[in-house]
Amino acid sequence: MKKTLLLLSILAGGFAANAQCTPDPLVTSGISPDTATGLNVAYTGQSYSQVITFVVPQDTTVSGATVTIDRIDLDAVTGLPTNFTYGCNPASCSFAGGTSGCVDLYSTTDPTTPQIGSYPLTIETTPYVLIFGSPVSQGTTTYDGYYLVIEDGATAGLSQVQEGQMKSLIAYPNPTSGNTTIEFAMGYSSEVVFNVTNLLGEVVETQKLAATKGLNTIQLDASAMPNGIYLYTISDGKNSIAKKLTVNK
Repeated sequence: MKKTLLLLSILAGGFAANAQCTPDPLVTSGISPDTATGLNVAYTGQSYSQVITFVVPQDTTVSGATVTIDRIDLDAVTGLPTNFTYGCNPASCSFAGGTSGCVDLYSTTDPTTPQIGSYPLTIETTPYVLIFGSPVSQGTTTYDGYYLVIEDGATAGLSQVQEGQMKSLIAYPNPTSGNTTIEFAMGYSSEVVFNVTNLLGEVVETQKLAATKGLNTIQLDASAMPNGIYLYTISDGKNSIAKKLTVNK
């Protein structure tokens, strides 16, 4: 991807906002949170709002020349559950070059149990640069990378994990084509073993880690794993949990 489109697509990665949001003044470049940090998890039975702060640079490079960014327009956000939406600040969803703004992704009604899962979001934007003083479209830029994860609000809280218990929360994205985050909660601290096996029972990934009391995360790179259904397990030798993971590239 050209440097220009890559820069503009990164900036476009969170353009969905409630007009009441306020940009974080500590963010001076780029976007926060980025796709590596990810969006906050949504819980069933609880309202949801995720504010994303972004900064659009004043200029960029097109065909080797430095040009001024006029604006970036948000065209669409797809993949949201039916009771989620977005609004922009400014309300026009048109973000001028050299300015800061914010986006708010929020629920119109509380998420429900059938919605538990991971929702990949696709954002379409149109960047405009100034050519001889006139704004010129650089074409539609499609950006993938954010996931909205909905978990069970009745069981996901760490306070629900009692002493001596181990609980699997969620893997996201699932299905995955590459990097996946797996969350699990512990009521105690212990060394655990994380295994991924295929349907033949062959171990394709093993990790050992020191899990602490509370929420723990495991990062899995599935980019080299063939498409299919896998079983991942987390065990400390006494307690264990197991769930399915689908790889689809």
